[in-house]
Amino acid sequence: MGHAITGHLLIGLMFLTALLLTILIGCQLNLPNTLQGLLLLLSLIAVLYAFTAIHSFKVSKLDIPWYRRVLNALALVLISGLLLIAGFKQHQALLGYSIYFIPSHSMQPALEPGDVILVESKRLDTKNWQIGDIVVFADKEKSDLFFTKRIATKPDHLKHSSEALFFVLGDNVSQSSDSRTMGMIHRGQFRGKVEMVLWNTEQKARRLLDITQSNQS
Repeated sequence: MGHAITGHLLIGLMFLTALLLTILIGCQLNLPNTLQGLLLLLSLIAVLYAFTAIHSFKVSKLDIPWYRRVLNALALVLISGLLLIAGFKQHQALLGYSIYFIPSHSMQPALEPGDVILVESKRLDTKNWQIGDIVVFADKEKSDLFFTKRIATKPDHLKHSSEALFFVLGDNVSQSSDSRTMGMIHRGQFRGKVEMVLWNTEQKARRLLDITQSNQS
């Protein structure tokens, strides 16, 4: 993307912003966790870079003053740094919703492999978690590793249990790694509640499905 500094600053910023948004959205969807997703992300980056290279070739013969090139480069570095900091510091989408990708069979039939889900993450500090809610939570050791399970038991259903601990299970119990093996999940690990399936990368019929209606008491 650095070649864009040889042209108009606005054009360079457009390419840089598109690249950063592609990477951030790809990470939100957990595309790097699957081979197909990683290839898709790399393909999108390659396309953006190709457009940048074409633009760079067109403007490379223009007589642009050296000081303008330096100013363009400094502006691109500053703005890209701010975008990266803002994007990674706040790991959630606008208005308190995040997007995640379902890679496994552990939540069938509620969630299928390939589902792209919408997760409400704006009310993490409340205590409104209910039995039957499908939640996304982070691994205890690896904060960038996420699981999607259903709350099976609330703290007030357990004797001598902390009010911050939850027992979660996968709907497809025979193919799920959940609280039976990983133990109780602390409320601080929660990243949000699954609201709906936006679409499925393999099944065209799975679009805009309301997951809250599948909650089991």
